[in-house]
Amino acid sequence: MSHRPIRKHQVPEAFRAALRHHQVGELAPAEELYRQILQVEPKNADVLHLLGLVRDARGETGRAIELIEKAVRLEPRFATYRNSLGVALRKAGRLEDARKSYEKALGLKPDYAEAHGNLGNLLRQLGAPEEARLHCERAVALHPENFLYRNNLGGVLHDLGLVRDSVAAFEKALELKPDYHEAAVNLCGIYRELGRHREAAELPRKTLALNPADAAAHSDYLLALNYLSECSPEEIAAEHRRFGELHRAPARPAGSFPNIRDPERRLRIGYVSPDLRRHPVAFFLEPVLARHDRDRFEIACYSTRPGGDGFTERLRGLADRWTECSNIADAELARQIGADGIDILVDLAGHTAYNRLTLFALKPAPVQATWLGYFNTTGVGEIDYLLADRFSVHAGEEGNYVETVLRLPDSRFCYQPPAGAPEVAPPPLLSSGSITFGSFNNLAKLSPAVIAAWAKLLNRVAGSRLLLKWKTLGVAEIRRHYAELFAAHGIGPDRLELRGSSPHLEMLAEYADVDIALDPFPFCGGATSCEALWMGVPVVTLPGDRPAGRQTASFLPVIGLQELIAGNVAEYLDMVAGLAADRWRLAALRAGMRERMAGSPLCDARRFTANLESLYRDMWRRWCEGT
Repeated sequence: MSHRPIRKHQVPEAFRAALRHHQVGELAPAEELYRQILQVEPKNADVLHLLGLVRDARGETGRAIELIEKAVRLEPRFATYRNSLGVALRKAGRLEDARKSYEKALGLKPDYAEAHGNLGNLLRQLGAPEEARLHCERAVALHPENFLYRNNLGGVLHDLGLVRDSVAAFEKALELKPDYHEAAVNLCGIYRELGRHREAAELPRKTLALNPADAAAHSDYLLALNYLSECSPEEIAAEHRRFGELHRAPARPAGSFPNIRDPERRLRIGYVSPDLRRHPVAFFLEPVLARHDRDRFEIACYSTRPGGDGFTERLRGLADRWTECSNIADAELARQIGADGIDILVDLAGHTAYNRLTLFALKPAPVQATWLGYFNTTGVGEIDYLLADRFSVHAGEEGNYVETVLRLPDSRFCYQPPAGAPEVAPPPLLSSGSITFGSFNNLAKLSPAVIAAWAKLLNRVAGSRLLLKWKTLGVAEIRRHYAELFAAHGIGPDRLELRGSSPHLEMLAEYADVDIALDPFPFCGGATSCEALWMGVPVVTLPGDRPAGRQTASFLPVIGLQELIAGNVAEYLDMVAGLAADRWRLAALRAGMRERMAGSPLCDARRFTANLESLYRDMWRRWCEGT
């Protein structure tokens, strides 16, 4: 029927057939049948609506809106059409129009749970969490067994700072659907915020037990292992290898790449990342994109996460080619990368959110590498190289990586100081008379061992205080939680200052209140350490047994401050206490820190990019030689 025009009497049968295709995700035959029905019945509102949903599923949001609006004009009292229109309008960024559409749907059908849920999510996005909560709670009341509504409620409760209630909502969503990945991710995030890392690792592990093929859950589990000090590097490596084995694609035939084997020609480099936005990965990537030698390299970026921001537009302007691919399936994207003629494809995400490691398993480019966004092996054997430095992957540790480890001569990071950063302030110790330690790191990095060590330090250095800053410390329940963790070690609330988020430049200015930055372990700072150093604040680090714990230790030697790297916890505490007692050394370090960094390889983007390009060229030559 779908290959020739239908007649009026065939419309009911064609409609049923189209629905069957649509319900199982067979969009092409469904669309063809809907189009044929409209040739016979151009004012069939149901078909216009459903064809709009097909277009929406294909990412053709503008056309979807046109079709659904036609259905609404034909049947203005159908709440379902209004709800679907709201979904499409929201995707198009027309948030107020979407809100009106949802509200009209609810005016027509007050007990429409899906519209309540959709409006609740939109109101969250619009920054109206109290209103959002009312609609999310209404959706749950109407359909208490719907796991999606429970998850949405958990999100808005978390926005409101009701952490325990949020945890209960996410846990209920998982009780209703144990393999529900989004709820597991949300709950995982809260567990990490609270320092409950073992539980954060258990959640995706349980999901995996139910669905071993769930690559996203597997990545969540692998990411969580980096926070667990009790997991050895060998155990972590073995789990990563298991990911590669589970998601291995059929081997691509040798010689199947059409790329010209000329070792010196201009190369096409493709960067694949979900973080091409205001994110630490983008901060480190931007100076490299700006300084690539365009005579020798053409740059393509593949953005794997929907949406973006002003920073996205800056990066887009630095690329020769840009592809939004969050809605493109791996196989189709692999074909596009091949058609784009990419010679070296670079993963910038590893096992972080929205990664596309299953794409790399298809081997869409002749040479593949991983760099920057992750701190361990990917486990994906089709990725040829891991770009590191001598500090993050020590000599002799190569056996923990499925990729061939290539080392950049300095750090594997290149830091670009933010424009408009405040001037370096003098140490607050000189005016207050007492030392202030600080950490602006993600609270997930504050392991029990870190809190115990920092409490010991506070007890040892008379009159000292600890300033912690992270976005979730704006939530009263989170502040109470961390105050209680320190109280268990004899540290009262008067010794702590807990601050929430602030705009980036204002946050940098707050380093004026910190004398010494404390690096957590076994997962240390990255961009956070660079920012502290740029603001003149010395950072003391205790590198661990894994790359995630060696990031700061890759910065300090490059700027000539290897004496701030400790060998064990006792030495870490001695080093910090000794520095705290030497106010003149603190003042001298602070006064010269920015100049020290600016003149170092850490901030030399031209040098870094030339070294990176040299590695790319070596990788390419090896492929051309068949080695």
